[in-house]
Order: sequence, then structure tokens, then C-alpha cells
Amino acid sequence: MSEQSIVYSDVLVIGGGFAGLRAAAAAVRKGAEVALIEKGPRATPDIMGFNVAVEKNDSVEIYEEDLRKSAYRISNEILETILVNNASGEMEFLESIGFVFDRKPDGDYDVLHTLGSKHPRLVHYKALTGINASKCMKNDCIKRGVGFHRGIFIFSLLESGGRVTGAAGINRENGKVVYFIAKAVVLATGGCGSVYENTTYPRGINGDGVAMVYRAGGEVIDMEFQQFEPCAFIHPEGLKGKVIPTTLLRKGAELRNGLNEDFMQNYGLERNSVQKYGLARAMVNEVREGRGTPHGGIYYDVSMMPRKMVVEDHAIFYDPAVIVGIDLTKVPAEVMPAAHTSLGGVRINDRCETTLKGLFAAGEVAGGFYGANRIGGSAGIETLVFGHIAGENAADSASGRSYPGEKEVAGCTAETGLSGINTETGNGKAENTIREIISELRRIMSLKVGIVRNESDLKSAEADVNKLSDRLAGIETTGFKDAILRKECSNMLDISEMMIGSSLIRRESRGVFFREDFPCIDDSLWLGNISIRKSGNKMKLGFTPKKIEAEV
Repeated sequence: MSEQSIVYSDVLVIGGGFAGLRAAAAAVRKGAEVALIEKGPRATPDIMGFNVAVEKNDSVEIYEEDLRKSAYRISNEILETILVNNASGEMEFLESIGFVFDRKPDGDYDVLHTLGSKHPRLVHYKALTGINASKCMKNDCIKRGVGFHRGIFIFSLLESGGRVTGAAGINRENGKVVYFIAKAVVLATGGCGSVYENTTYPRGINGDGVAMVYRAGGEVIDMEFQQFEPCAFIHPEGLKGKVIPTTLLRKGAELRNGLNEDFMQNYGLERNSVQKYGLARAMVNEVREGRGTPHGGIYYDVSMMPRKMVVEDHAIFYDPAVIVGIDLTKVPAEVMPAAHTSLGGVRINDRCETTLKGLFAAGEVAGGFYGANRIGGSAGIETLVFGHIAGENAADSASGRSYPGEKEVAGCTAETGLSGINTETGNGKAENTIREIISELRRIMSLKVGIVRNESDLKSAEADVNKLSDRLAGIETTGFKDAILRKECSNMLDISEMMIGSSLIRRESRGVFFREDFPCIDDSLWLGNISIRKSGNKMKLGFTPKKIEAEV
């Protein structure tokens, strides 16, 4: 067995993106000793900015109205109200730790107009908001004594006395097993986009947190709702998944099909009001009907934009394109929708508590906030607002609480799921087979559980995923790297099963979710949320109608 160690903290934060960093910052400011675990690359660097109602003709009420309209009536409205009322406070927090937003010559914030919003409200720093804000937040956490544990794959939550008391992980470099014992835990592991072939996520964001909560008996919600970013590179391979922001459509950029036609008007879409899901669906249809580009996509042309706006303000996507020989000021990019934001995840309440005692969640790992759709620019601010709330409440929960005793610690660390694994890397045979399973899973999910779904494809995907699960179960691993990969693959299979099962149950189309065999929204039957729990060794799905207050 690999070498083992135990790390104690008041609050354990699992995840090093915006939600995790904000939770750590909030908890440490309340006097908690905080340990933060980072697995690897995060989606945070690609965040363009934060939706905050700062314009004179905007308000938190209008912002909330945009969220409600976007959600198609099945979101958690309490959480929406919390977001809009706390957004400006998070902007002030970032400025207090040294982050600088772009401003106009008159001193007002420079704000971008994202898809789905009535007014411009995306405060930002060029296209580098995610990168710079992440650096500021991490430096602040380090200065305040947050303990960082990098390169750790968390594979299981630990429980004692009916309460989550930490997590078990393994060092990805040396195979050392680490048990993190805590008085309260914040889960901030991100979304599930890596189950698809084309995704804006770094590989490795596989839905680990959602899968762990499910296995521990917690409730998961809204897993059928996966938002696809409309404009992500599909060519060349080195740029695949990298986003060109749709905000540029409002500035004059154009989308054209392979016949060089501006197709948006054919779908009744206007660049100033289109929602991401509507645009993504239109792009998929153009390609399906044979009007795609040479590499099976849509042209995104920014050549008419001011050079400074493309080359300097959006260097985050311009520079990588230049490196591979594409000058976007001269030639259009080939783009297609890519899995971007998981709208489903772990159920939380207004204190960011999950259904498991002692466990809080924030950011994309949490579900139910957005309902059936998310307006552009809201993901970044959501991670900050609810990361803050989760961190503070976790610190309060930990206050005055004792660590589990030696006997309890021994009991909750005994089941690691990695028994018999040594510090050798393995012979490669298991790794190759597992990677084949992951590749096949991504192909199945992209082909049959993508933007356009139907019962036949979903049932076929369900059968395919079951076969892959059986295949994985028959693989023996000897090295820790193989064991980690196998656990990640298992998580991805669980997530895919949740997405497929929820999609089969919801026999309508709502927001980002589209079933071509049930193309209309149906409030009479499907105004509500699909939840998932583990029952024995089986996945149990149920539908809960949304309670609607009587209109006055």
C-alpha cells in the first residue's frame, strides 16, 4: 500500500478555482485554519468577467429579472436574489485585494454586454479577468495562511457519526495517500464538461465532486442541463475548445456558415438578444444540413473589428491562434459549440449546505441555481458570491467543534478504494485500456447526448455506458497512476449515467435542453426539477414539481 499521512484543518476546501479560493478567503478571515486542495488545471483562467449591475440604467431588480427569464421558471429563486444583492460586494472584495478593473475615461467601469442581459454589466480587465483575479485571490490566501496542497486527486469523502469529516486523496506524482480531516468541508471541484469530446474545460474536470457526493448518499439535481458555449475553436487541434467570446457579436463580429452566409436571421436570431443555447442549436443545424466549414463548423469573423480590440484586448485567444499560424484579423476562425457550463450538480440551500451534514458546496459543482439556462457572464460572479457564503458558513460550522477521535479517524479512513495499490506507476496496459474507455465515452456523449437529443439516441447511449462500466469493472490496476485514472473514469461514467437518465425522464424541451422528439416546453408536466440519489447500488431518479406561489 502507498505511504499515508493525515492533514488536519478546521475547514477543508476541495478545489482551487474562484469558488474554492473565495471560500478559503472567507473562512480564514473568520479565524479558521484552512487547507485547500488543488487537483490540477482549472476553468477559472477563461472567465471573461463578472456580471454586476453598475450602469446607471441597470439595477439588481433588472438583473434578477434577466436571471429568472433565462432559467425558464425552474431555478432556485432564493439563490438568484442572494446573487444579485451580493454581486457588488464581491467586486469590492476583489478591488480590496489589488485587482484592477477596466474603466472608461470618465472613471466609470467599462462593461461588456453579454448574451441574455438587458444591459451591459460584465465588469472585467481586458480578456484577462480570470487569470489576474485568480492570482490576486491566491496571493491573498497565501498571505493569510491558507495551506495549499497541490496535485492531489480527491477520490472519496470521509464520514464519521453521520457527518462529512474530510476527504481521502492521493498525490498524483508519488502515489502517497493523504487523509484530510476537517471540522467542515467545502466542495468546489467544478463542472462535468470533460465527458464530451469538444469542451472549454481543461481535461481533468470530470465531475469528481458530484460523483463523490452521489456515492456518499447526497442529492444531485438538474443533470440534464448542460450549457454549450457557441463559439469554440474546432481547428487546428491545438486550439480545440478555446473560446472566442460571443460578446464580440454585439461589437460587429459575424458568424457565417460554410457557404459564407449570415444564417442567424434564418432562425429569427438577433445578435443583441440571442441566448447562447439558441445560437448553439442554430449552428449545429447548419452543419447537420451540410452547410458547415471544411472542418465541420461555422466561421467566426472578427476581421472587421478594431485591431486593438482583437490583438490587445482579446490577446487571450488571438495570441494562441497566431502561434499555430492563424491571424484572426485576416482570416475567420472555425468554431462550433463546446460543453461549457454544467447547470446541474449537488443540491445546496441558501447557506450553501448540501444534503450531507458538514459538507458545503459552491461554484459549478452546485446545481439548481440556474434552472434551464444561464445568461452570459454570470458564472464568474456566482462562484465568488457563493464561495464567500460557503466559506463563512463552513467556518461557523467548524467553530467549537472537535476533530473526530482516533477511533473515528481510523474508521473513516479505512475505506480508501485503493487497497493494494503501490507507488509504482504501473505497466501501462491498464492505462491504455482505461483511456480507450474514456475516449469512447466522450464520443458517445458527444454524438448521442449533445445539444440535440432524442429517446432513441439516449437509450442507445445508456446501453453503451453500461457496457463501458462493465468493461472498466474487469480491469485490474497495479500502479497508483492507473488507479487514479480508473477512478476518474468511474466518475465520468457515473456523471454520464446521471445526464442520460435525467434526459430520458424530461420529455420536453426547456432552455439549453432540447429533445427533438419533444420540441416544446410543457409546464403542465415538467415545471420542476429532476433529482438523483444512490439507493443501494442503483441510481434513483425522481421528479419534484416546482411550487408556484399564487399570483396576486
